[in-house]
Parts: sequence; C-alpha cells; structure tokens
Amino acid sequence: MATESLDTLLEHVKTALGTAYEAVTKKGLQARAVADKSVDIRTFADLVVTEVWKKYFKESRLPISLYTEELENPVSFSGNPVYSAVGDEVDGTHNQSSGFGMLPHGSIIGISDKPDPTFDSFLVSGFLEFNSGNLFYAVKGGGAHLIEGWARGGSEEKRLHTSGTTLVSKAKDVIADVYMLNELASAFLPDVALRGGDLRSTAVHLSLVAAGS
Repeated sequence: MATESLDTLLEHVKTALGTAYEAVTKKGLQARAVADKSVDIRTFADLVVTEVWKKYFKESRLPISLYTEELENPVSFSGNPVYSAVGDEVDGTHNQSSGFGMLPHGSIIGISDKPDPTFDSFLVSGFLEFNSGNLFYAVKGGGAHLIEGWARGGSEEKRLHTSGTTLVSKAKDVIADVYMLNELASAFLPDVALRGGDLRSTAVHLSLVAAGS
C-alpha cells in the first residue's frame, strides 16, 4: 500500500534527475562516447546514470523496484516493493552522442504505486533536458509544469497546458520512437501526421500522468 505523499515522491523524482545530470556533467565529453552498440547505442552517460540511480534508490529506503532502459532486469530495493521507478537514463541517446551538445536529450523517470507498473498507476514523472537544464514534471491530477534552468538553480515554475486527452487508444494518438524505427519511420509517420498525431513522446508521457490516466 502506497504511504508516501505525492510531494515526497516528486522530490524523489527531482533528486534522481538531479543526480543523473550531475553525474553526466562530471563525465564531460566522455559521456557522449559510445560504450556499446551491440543492440542499441549505449553511451557512457547511460552507464553512469544507471549506477547513480541504483545508488540513490537503494539509499532512499523507499520500498521500490527500479526499471530502466539499460537494466536487463529490474532491481528491487525491498523484499516487498510497493512502488516502481521506471526511466530512461538518457532519452535521446543518439542526439547526445552525435548532436555536439545542440540536440535535446536528458533523463526521464516516473514513479508508479504498483510494483508491476501500468500507465494508469504513475503518480509523478519528470524529464530533465541536459542542454538547457529545463525540468518538465507532472503530478497525477496536479497538472504538468516547467522550471526553466532548474538544473542550474532556476526555480520559477510555469504551468503547462495539455489537451486533456486521457486515452491513447485511437490511431491518431500513436506514440512513435522515430530513432528506433529508423528507416521504417518514413513508411507510416506521414499518415500519422495527417491524422493529427502527436509524435512528441515526452509531451505525451507528461500529459498522460497529469491527466490521471
């Protein structure tokens, strides 16, 4: 049974994102270097964020399991987990490794109140864009917000306005990962665009949580 307040869980999300940013920043240019590409591009930034998140959630004392894109299997920090943290160490790895510090990328993570998470069980989520230091976050039922330059000390919050859509079952609501689709993207993205689809995955993640879906 969930016992932590939404404010407390949001602070965990913010701190996890902050530790990721600090770890990647300390790596400097090495963070962009490709460490492995046997299955997908994995940079040294991916590796270091995996480790700092494991350390953070272990020390947080939350009854939580951690799922990330780079972990082959979830890591549990409790014999009876109540929460799950789900994230991508570097969302936009290709941008980070090849974008010369100009293309958007960053860490994204959310916390669900189920050890086996579903879309409707996420309570808080956040995305920290590394180039700008901008923090986008959402709280279930509490809307989506932006703090510009948060990673560098910014504190002014702005409310983000979303469509209010709570379902992703219609064809026009396809969430596409253009990078993973690679050459297949051109086969169907024009049709999705003509239907009015929203291809901005970060916006979709935040909107879903803010709408309570």
